[in-house]
Amino acid sequence: MICLQEVNQQFLQLLHAPSGAYKQLEEYYIPNMKMHWYDTLILTRIPCKFYRKVFQSSSMGRCALAAVL
Repeated sequence: MICLQEVNQQFLQLLHAPSGAYKQLEEYYIPNMKMHWYDTLILTRIPCKFYRKVFQSSSMGRCALAAVL
């Protein structure tokens, strides 16, 4: 499992791109998500359910991402 923070939309598009340069990333499950400016991301080789916890007190749209096996 790989956990990343401050991921932007451009980086997420690179992971989903069908180019040969990132072919090895096809072995990972990536949550299908709507991105804010920057967000968290979990890559896993094991299929799991992803949950997002939005912090209502944050004026910047901060949230946490969890993966449940």
